[in-house]
Amino acid sequence: MLLAFLLLYPCALPAAASTLPSVQNERKSWKVPQRVVDFFDDMWNDTLDFFQEKVGPFFTKDRRIKKKGEPYIRKNDRLSTPAPDTSLVAAPSLTSSSASSMRRAYRHPVLKNPGHVPPPKVIVNYTIPSPRELFLFNGKEKRTVGPYVNTVNPDAPARKARRMIIAGNGNDIRAFSPFGAPYSKGRAYAEVVNAYKEAFPSVRVYCMPIPTAGEFYLPDAASTWSSSQGDMIDVIFAALRRDVTAVDAYDALASHVREPIYSRTDHHWMPLGAYYAAESFAVMARVPFRSLDSYDTHVIHDFTGTMSGYTRDKKVQSTREEFVYYTPRGLDSKTIYTVYHLDRKRRNVISEDPPEEGDFFMHYPDGSAAAYSTFAGGDVRIVEIHTGARTSGRRLMILKDSFGNAVPSFLFYSFEEIHVIDCRYFLENMKEYVSTHGITDILFVNNMSHVCTDATVNSYYKYLTQTKK
Repeated sequence: MLLAFLLLYPCALPAAASTLPSVQNERKSWKVPQRVVDFFDDMWNDTLDFFQEKVGPFFTKDRRIKKKGEPYIRKNDRLSTPAPDTSLVAAPSLTSSSASSMRRAYRHPVLKNPGHVPPPKVIVNYTIPSPRELFLFNGKEKRTVGPYVNTVNPDAPARKARRMIIAGNGNDIRAFSPFGAPYSKGRAYAEVVNAYKEAFPSVRVYCMPIPTAGEFYLPDAASTWSSSQGDMIDVIFAALRRDVTAVDAYDALASHVREPIYSRTDHHWMPLGAYYAAESFAVMARVPFRSLDSYDTHVIHDFTGTMSGYTRDKKVQSTREEFVYYTPRGLDSKTIYTVYHLDRKRRNVISEDPPEEGDFFMHYPDGSAAAYSTFAGGDVRIVEIHTGARTSGRRLMILKDSFGNAVPSFLFYSFEEIHVIDCRYFLENMKEYVSTHGITDILFVNNMSHVCTDATVNSYYKYLTQTKK
């Protein structure tokens, strides 16, 4: 009890120590043995060391990164010279499991991120680890992400346009949406993922939240306009059951930010970003995965995406980029669609067509603003892919928003079947669907905006209990 009191109220120790002389003067008959004073001094110093070295980083989001034999580097220390090359994996003294358990054990108001103001940024040179080093730490999955520092366009000018953020000018212009949500939204998303594991105990369940472009390309001038998505992903991973696999796409994307992994004129990522995320999932799912050498490359020129309309900014509207996508070679695949029809407000499904066979990859001409619909033609449908690969009977279900549409194209070599279901449009009962189609793996792929939306969470819960009319 005494030790617990001292750990919870360490500030009482110096006060108690300062009163000892006065107590001794008032009561001459009572003398404090020196060994008692030394004991409290030692305990005070040990308590301070414990809080500073172990607990403090989790109160302040001050994650530390360390290479063996090197001193710790604090995230909020501004460095005048480049720091030593460091790995993105957690510090050796804190394994991923202990880190997540410590975060659950020590709650503090600072974690509520008042005003969603991101922490100060420093310039750190990172050594990019291999995929297996990146997603596996000491033989266990990695349940914390980052830290990430923008070194692509930190000095770019920024402005707001119709609730969107525009960074840079000319060929370097980017438009993206800000992010902001309380941590309770992330925990709610984790709980619905946990509910699927509880509903399907024999099925492997994975959670792969996808950060949006603003996480990686937000300039310093706009640092207060958006919150940290990496912090929210940490909250989600900490709230997952231990038998749900956390898939860290964040660090995979952070390792390739100088490549075209996000569109500069669309709110989606580019297919190349989906490729790196799919690779991280394949590592955690322990399935085969092919490099881009096994794919044919296709280019849609003069692409301008959805941000043209969202921002109504002339510079964004005049920006052109290349939409590059990849199709697998050497597979005799077949795709079956169940297409839904929506009401006038395009919110509710009012009817569906009978299942019909078609192509997974749609082909759009140069200049088409619908280039991202290359994958399955959009969201308002169930997609059932028979890949033609032989993978010991593994059958994957992807529960997703539009970001997830691009992921299946890189998993044709990994699973025999892939079923793609949108978080907004599904009329079947999920339990019956999983049983009927023999699903062995379920992957949640939602961008962080959808992750923190009540409608997404409520839909996933509804799918478990609804009955088809």
